[in-house]
Amino acid sequence: MAAQTKHFGVFALNRFPISFGEFNIKFARVLSNRWTATALLVFAIIQQAVGHQNTDNSWLFTVAEHVLAGARPYVDIIETNPPASFLIYMPAAMFAQAIGAPTEAIAVVFVFLNAMVCAWLAWRVLREAGVVAQAESGFAAVAASFILLVMPGFVFAQREHLAVIWSLPVLAVYAARFSGARPDWRSALGAGVLAGFVVCIKPHFALAFAFPLAGCLIARRSFRLALAIENLAATVTVLAYVAVIFYLFSAFVDTLQVTIDAYVPLRVSLQELLGELWFTLNVGLLAITAYVGRGLCFTPRAFTLIAGSLGFLVTYLVQGKGWGNHELPAVMLLCLALALLFAPTITAVGAGQTPPTRDVAPPMGFLYSILPLFALAFLVFGAPYDWTGAEEHAGLAAAVRGYAPDHPRLIALTPQQSVGHPLVRRVGGVWCGRTNNVMIMVYSRMLIAAKRGDAAYRQRLERYASNEAAAFLADVREKQPDAILVDKDKRITDAIAVFPDLSAALKDYEPVATADNIVVWTRRTRGQVARD
Repeated sequence: MAAQTKHFGVFALNRFPISFGEFNIKFARVLSNRWTATALLVFAIIQQAVGHQNTDNSWLFTVAEHVLAGARPYVDIIETNPPASFLIYMPAAMFAQAIGAPTEAIAVVFVFLNAMVCAWLAWRVLREAGVVAQAESGFAAVAASFILLVMPGFVFAQREHLAVIWSLPVLAVYAARFSGARPDWRSALGAGVLAGFVVCIKPHFALAFAFPLAGCLIARRSFRLALAIENLAATVTVLAYVAVIFYLFSAFVDTLQVTIDAYVPLRVSLQELLGELWFTLNVGLLAITAYVGRGLCFTPRAFTLIAGSLGFLVTYLVQGKGWGNHELPAVMLLCLALALLFAPTITAVGAGQTPPTRDVAPPMGFLYSILPLFALAFLVFGAPYDWTGAEEHAGLAAAVRGYAPDHPRLIALTPQQSVGHPLVRRVGGVWCGRTNNVMIMVYSRMLIAAKRGDAAYRQRLERYASNEAAAFLADVREKQPDAILVDKDKRITDAIAVFPDLSAALKDYEPVATADNIVVWTRRTRGQVARD
């Protein structure tokens, strides 16, 4: 059969069995089909089922479980971040304990439900404001399924992932106000509370709302919108959280100075920050958005998402660690902005209608320049870890299983969080340390060696290092771990030589196996013979 030549502005080559125009129609229909959204949802579920939770999540699940068991936060179990870092996982941990399920599984379900509810609420706000058309809902569902549930990959369920999900409703409210509409007060109230949760996770996430709100105020020429219900709700939520910290988590205030002194100052260089692959991906997405969007970037459907993305990008630079999870929110919001920019075109082409003009939406042809970046994002944020089951430290789990008893009691002498977690949870063990690592000790010594600050500051750092070494010894003596995971990092071997407490902690243990530069030490009475 001869190929048809109807192509909506894209040339056709009749020697192919299908013209480019026909391909565009079929492809647009696939992208607008709710069955495609369902397939992506199933794909995301399988991806999380075959993978495992990353080190950050695993540690925070452990913190939440210890607190539920009666441990005092920041005393018996110490997290360097504010209480919201583990409180957001408490509902999942509580429900998991109630039904006898792993916290990991319930946390994944929790994120899926949050994503679907927040995306639905954001879409409803945009739809009622006339910012989007109902006909675009099919493609919006496909885009949201991929960006919110598939693309995060190994960063799935991290605080930054939840921050993006909870940001969507208030960004939709800002878009509605930007267009001149008045959102339903109940939707605005709920959106504001969720925005408050985001700021509670990390205070600098407020920039993701400050940028789009500023644009909204300027566009509407009304600074009274700063006192809109969503902003008041967010403010009250944050103030209530601060009050809870002082009332229920006063020990956090005592540890805050340690974090400020020993953790915050260690940053990677600006050159390293800008050289990370996820930052390069972000810049590429920004460039394409600016090019294909042009004036459309300042329309209600795109502006608040782009401005929110820029706010999250600044937080990536402010944090200065260069980690992929810190960059994830900026990339996700940019991808959502691009999806909304293309929605009118894809919807029209899929329906066999004349595509909108360039001043309404980008042409279909530009879509193909974006898809490779979406695929790259899928890889950059760790999907291979999910699908390959890659272990953080190859062979370490087998070494622990081979030389420690079932459900081993573990502790780690390392500056790396990835040594103990998710390992302890993957081997069904019990964590014995009040901290996940001795990062504060190592970082303090690094800052002292670099001669940072004045003499009083360095004295504080010396105290922090000594206190953490003493706490490690106390944990070993009180909780009697079956195995100690000792990092061969020179910073650890030097610390063992300097602090008698660390040497004393290892006195009753002997090295029995090494995997990926981590040495497994077990009690001398157990010998060095692996179990059959």
